[in-house]
Amino acid sequence: MEQEQRQSAGKIQNIILENRGKLSVSGVEEVLHFDEGTVILRTALGELSVHGEKLRVESLQVENGELSVTGRIGALSYAEESVGLWERLFG
Repeated sequence: MEQEQRQSAGKIQNIILENRGKLSVSGVEEVLHFDEGTVILRTALGELSVHGEKLRVESLQVENGELSVTGRIGALSYAEESVGLWERLFG
């Protein structure tokens, strides 16, 4: 737990969900995938998946790392970072 806190120190991300219809995310590094049901982002704190219906990327400001999504948002989840074999053996 302490290691996770040290790793995320200095990384800032804000997520604002308004009435399950508008999502604003900061700290976005890259949009990996998007369609009407799923938006997958690489963020400062890991891979974030947004699931819902009729999802639409309203704006993406790459220079600021800000993204806005509208639609019916059903779930937000972070993917656990996988640890490679070499890191497990020698980490």
